[in-house]
Amino acid sequence: MFLTILVIAVIVARLRGGRVRRLAEVPWRHLELILAAFAIQLGLAGAGHGGWIALAPLAPWLHLGSYGLLFAGIWANRRLRGMGLVGLGALANFIVIAANGGRMPVSAEGLAALGGTRTAAFLAGTGDYIHGLQTAATRLAFLGDVIHFPPQIPLPVLFSPGDVAIAAGLFAVVQGVMLSPYYHDINE
Repeated sequence: MFLTILVIAVIVARLRGGRVRRLAEVPWRHLELILAAFAIQLGLAGAGHGGWIALAPLAPWLHLGSYGLLFAGIWANRRLRGMGLVGLGALANFIVIAANGGRMPVSAEGLAALGGTRTAAFLAGTGDYIHGLQTAATRLAFLGDVIHFPPQIPLPVLFSPGDVAIAAGLFAVVQGVMLSPYYHDINE
């Protein structure tokens, strides 16, 4: 979902007269922290699909720890317009994940609406290392992966309110960087 938002943000900014090269000219601070956080989360999501059983006991701590890296990277780039919204969304996700033992709760109803009965069955069983099916015991369920696009939009994903804030923040960051006179080259 975030990659789609970034592509849309670049297209919109370009249509508004923004320059793509400004994204590379921004003095990003500690971008490696943000990339490491996503690498850990992607690794844990992939490892939960039948591999790396040795990670299972550490997975909740690795997942929550990845947010420490993410928050540090967001803080380092807080001067960019929209980064505060990214941080707010990440905080909402962290809170619901921490409240549920290191896993993001996923709505069974949402999975069913997407035609994800196999995914719901998977999550009800072993799941993966970063997601778990919502149950009656789920804390702060409204902050979990409970939102999905209408069936007319062919993007079968569930996302959280925190993800919405992150996406809006990323959109704002791209718009600000590509359009802001602060980042203009003096030769333009």
